[in-house]
Amino acid sequence: MLNRMIHPSPAQLHWAGLAAMVGGALGLVFAPLYSLAYFATTDGASDAKSAWVQAWANPARDLLDPFLTFASPDVVRMTY
Repeated sequence: MLNRMIHPSPAQLHWAGLAAMVGGALGLVFAPLYSLAYFATTDGASDAKSAWVQAWANPARDLLDPFLTFASPDVVRMTY
């Protein structure tokens, strides 16, 4: 078993690389959703007042509204 951990097969490397790419893609998809959900909570409302945040968050909120309004802001944040 230790030998397989030290010297993985090409198939194991292939699947590990694929899993890493899928995880990275999911992170890119869910990061804005999580951030927008956080800005809607009472904890994140003060962070949402920044001009940099408003520059991307306002258009994104309009586009992704169905993904952010299915429950209360706290539930949405915990979902993502």
